Amino acid sequence: MPSEQTETEHEVLTRYLGPPQVVDHGGTPLVQESSLHAALRDCRPLQGRDAATGLLPAGEGAPSWIGAIGYLCVVDQLSSAVRHAAAEARSRAEPEARKKYRALYDFTELDDEAIEALYGLRCSLAHDYSLANRKPGLPARQHVFHLTGDPGEVVILPSAELRWTGEWADSEDSFEPTEVRLRSVGDLVEEVVNTIRAEHRAGNVQIALPGGRAEMDRRYFFLHNDFSILGMRVSAESPPASGSPMVGVADLGRPNRASRRHSR
Repeated sequence: MPSEQTETEHEVLTRYLGPPQVVDHGGTPLVQESSLHAALRDCRPLQGRDAATGLLPAGEGAPSWIGAIGYLCVVDQLSSAVRHAAAEARSRAEPEARKKYRALYDFTELDDEAIEALYGLRCSLAHDYSLANRKPGLPARQHVFHLTGDPGEVVILPSAELRWTGEWADSEDSFEPTEVRLRSVGDLVEEVVNTIRAEHRAGNVQIALPGGRAEMDRRYFFLHNDFSILGMRVSAESPPASGSPMVGVADLGRPNRASRRHSR
């Protein structure tokens, strides 16, 4: 069985985007899982989704703010980890401005304003669980948010003349909030993951990390002994795992999720 040093970039990406697999760690079988896969397992139930597929019945809401943060953090990770290989990919036009949420630029058709609003929401919720992101000099990310669990258009922006100015003392009738539908945030991110998997199978995805394959291994894989997750039926969109092992360390004294340890 090949070691990680002999894996190609495509094989490492297959492990990263694919389901967990059992590997031999010094004679002890352990589960190797990507933190991308773990993040999806964690945030799906918070939105009432199927933990293995991410599916949520049509028409059902998903109002959880914590679930939304989980999905927005998945976009964070994907935007750091991968990029579209095409020279004409949207994020390459202005890489510095767009690298924060590169995955949405490269793998969706959302317009720039909606993407920047979602990044603003990620900042306001993840930093201090607030509904306002004040960003002088970056008005595209400056919003007061109104969150709903409804399906529908993911971001509804106010007209230009009714955008929040960033002044805390602005009267309530001087601006309109930016509406974000959290059910649709989850739907969007699930679609992005499936699109990246499909583009990877077509050979159109690259590792974006400066440290390449080694950095992806170091940052995004871990070993644990919760074999129960292998009983989950992985979405058909998931590519097969390459079978290449990761040598690492796991705390076998702690069961299940508490035993997560870095895989190197």
